[in-house]
Amino acid sequence: MYLPAQFEETRIEVLHALIGTHALATLVVHGADGLLANHIPMRVSAAPAPFGVLRGHGGSSNADGPIPALTVPQFPVAG
Repeated sequence: MYLPAQFEETRIEVLHALIGTHALATLVVHGADGLLANHIPMRVSAAPAPFGVLRGHGGSSNADGPIPALTVPQFPVAG
């Protein structure tokens, strides 16, 4: 995706603050029945540096352990 330089944000602290303010994300996983998407709240921790860790909570019946996933943040649209 083309991203003009004037819209690029690379400061980790600004990105973490944005995630903290808009914590809802769509979590997409590939399970036995195909793709599954759910909206879940996410938290970001600054450690380990430099990028930190993004954490969300799903029900214990949803997975047997850590699984690969795609997280799509739900940020406001500039208007």
